[in-house]
Amino acid sequence: QGNYLFTGLLPGTYTVIERQPRRYADGRDRAGTHGGVVRNDVLAAIRLGPNEAARLYDFGELSVTKRLLLSSRAAALMRAARAAARRG
Repeated sequence: QGNYLFTGLLPGTYTVIERQPRRYADGRDRAGTHGGVVRNDVLAAIRLGPNEAARLYDFGELSVTKRLLLSSRAAALMRAARAAARRG
């Protein structure tokens, strides 16, 4: 599912790093309710105060099947565009 929970954290600034799961292509990562800096597979500079809960941090992933399907569609569109250009 990709859910994660950290309990008992002291106030401070945190970084969460993802290890890219097998069989998934990299998607869009997003910072949640406490902001932070988003880099590929890294959510950094997440500041937590006492008794705060930060939510909605997301490491986006794409299934390889979906990516291949999108690639197939893009290839088909490119072939159609080339054929149309040849026809003039």
